[in-house]
Amino acid sequence: MSQRSGIREVAAGVDPLDQRRVSIVCRSTRVDLSLPAHLALVAVIPEVVDLIREHIRAVAGPASGVDVDARMGGDTGGSWQLSRLAGGPLAVSETLAQQRVHDGEILVLDHRPVPTPAPLFDDVLQGLTEPDVARSPTWDRRDAVTTATATAAVAAAAATVALVRQWT
Repeated sequence: MSQRSGIREVAAGVDPLDQRRVSIVCRSTRVDLSLPAHLALVAVIPEVVDLIREHIRAVAGPASGVDVDARMGGDTGGSWQLSRLAGGPLAVSETLAQQRVHDGEILVLDHRPVPTPAPLFDDVLQGLTEPDVARSPTWDRRDAVTTATATAAVAAAAATVALVRQWT
């Protein structure tokens, strides 16, 4: 517990009321926000996206019918990501405090589409004509002798049954 406010600290060395005042840029929209420093970005980013959507709708006016997702550069697929203005993306599993984001920094909100998987071409006939080396081990002399012995035993048993039926 913190002695001055009686509030439990969320992470070591981080006051739960600690905020980072940052500017979020999303294409042509800029919003100044105060974000919690102790929450992982995975919990913060959806709220930031919603705030920017509301801001774009408010600026455009209720009757404008503006396509907010197109103006933000995103669509229904993919995910949103925050990155520093001159740096790489911020890890969504970490907090702003852990990533040393300071007051006054400019963060870029960008939409990362989910990559489309490459098409898989499957030729069924090729699978039937080519041996599957991984599943079919090579035959050695012992396997050939065992198979030949078993085949000869089955043939001898069939011949014996046929002769016994003929005499009875």
